[in-house]
Amino acid sequence: LRLLGAALRWIASAKYRPRARALEDVLDRALSGAGSTLHGVRILVEARQLRLVRELAALSPGTAGVFDTRWHVTGAAPSHDLRARGPDGWAQLADRPADAPPAEAAMALPAVFEGDVLVACPTLIPHPQIGITLRPRGGRFVAFLLSR
Repeated sequence: LRLLGAALRWIASAKYRPRARALEDVLDRALSGAGSTLHGVRILVEARQLRLVRELAALSPGTAGVFDTRWHVTGAAPSHDLRARGPDGWAQLADRPADAPPAEAAMALPAVFEGDVLVACPTLIPHPQIGITLRPRGGRFVAFLLSR
């Protein structure tokens, strides 16, 4: 329960973890095979794992090269927008890598657009000029856990 709370807090870049009762409810649902959403994080139940991903509706808009307070972009043109890949971006991604996450998990990943056109999604496919780096508050997840 503590690990789940810490993971939700880290993914959401939140100051506090969810309340214990809410965590218990989410864990009970996950163990029974149902996904859910809590603290701005989607809990996806897969065959052998739980996948925790940022909730699309909870994302902070991208400004000044930073998306959702955690992702930092370099090399984008002033005309480019940094936002969630979303269904439109996913549909434009023709060559998905074999190890790409499922579509539902990839929706909230950052991407670079010009208008409605997907320019780059370096979190899945490297781009020669545009880079996106994860820099979460509290550092890497293991460091975040150890600091608590």
